[in-house]
Amino acid sequence: MHVLFITSWFETPSRPTAGKAVKDLAIALHRQGISVSILFQSFERLPWQSKSGDIDVFHFRSLSRTKFYPVFNIWSLRKGIHYFQQYVNNKGKPDLIHIHSYSSLALGHEIYRLFKIPFLYTEHSSQIAEQKIGFIKKEIVKYYLKDSKETVAVSEYLKKAMLSFKANVRIIPNTINFDFFVPGVNRKEEQLIMINLLTENKQVYKGIDAFKCWKSKHTNGKMYIIGDGPEKSSLERLAENEKIYFPGEQKESDWIEILQSSACLLLMSKSETFGVVILEALACHIPVICFDNGGVQEIAQCIPNTHMLSILDSSASDMAIAAAIDASNKNFSIDEAIRVRKVLNNQFGYTPVSSAYMEVYNEIHNRN
Repeated sequence: MHVLFITSWFETPSRPTAGKAVKDLAIALHRQGISVSILFQSFERLPWQSKSGDIDVFHFRSLSRTKFYPVFNIWSLRKGIHYFQQYVNNKGKPDLIHIHSYSSLALGHEIYRLFKIPFLYTEHSSQIAEQKIGFIKKEIVKYYLKDSKETVAVSEYLKKAMLSFKANVRIIPNTINFDFFVPGVNRKEEQLIMINLLTENKQVYKGIDAFKCWKSKHTNGKMYIIGDGPEKSSLERLAENEKIYFPGEQKESDWIEILQSSACLLLMSKSETFGVVILEALACHIPVICFDNGGVQEIAQCIPNTHMLSILDSSASDMAIAAAIDASNKNFSIDEAIRVRKVLNNQFGYTPVSSAYMEVYNEIHNRN
């Protein structure tokens, strides 16, 4: 089967971690024998065709990203169709279009209208989960989804919000590469890490404040904050004169050893549609402290009553977060870490997640 992913974002030189969840799913499906390619647009000047591992990636530059509006977005849609036809000339006509996130729905719907290639839609966006899109956008999403053959959410938390668009929504979680995220050789007990965008939703300042409190008992403690975003400057000022490092947004291979050698990962987000970084840390035997951000429950329900994942109320004080960090390390058990990793691999590894999507693909193919 030939499947084309059309995604709202993907990795670029300036955004090396964009679209991580989409990339992992593409690799997982490729390993199952599905022919998968990726088509995306961005503001950057990039080659038309490139490789991301074994996956063919096709990029076109657009200053007016394809969003929803069928009237105001005619030029952008025409451009998208032009590059889709170039893709077909290169790779052949796909059997199925897989749309990732709502801002690519317009192009997927237009391809279906013109070429009758069925499409399905997977949502990842926290904007949908937090219901931060306006009434007009909601109505247009509903319109496009009338022709979507299947609609997928990556968590129960996200599904609840998506039910306002379509009555039938499946849940298929995100996946990570458990062959890459493995335990390291050493764990440093006095090092914390955060890996996320530096945006208001991520509440990185709470992690910094908790680190300062935790450091009162761990005078040699240090912290790494991996990521970039609009709040970076203010966060750097908040972290001034502390052993807090901001390497910026980096490829996984650049920070995997920092994660493997950390005492704990902090995720202080208000909202997460899933929380892939939680999986990545737990796969490396690193305990996680996070707030009840919605999507984390998709992971937590698989590993109840474990010290590896501590979910705090969003009102938790800096002292309470610091105490949770110490408790997670005091109660750390290698046997428990191995058990948690095994359970998560069986639930969220490449094979179970790609198999779930292959079942959906085959259902759509048989219906058509």
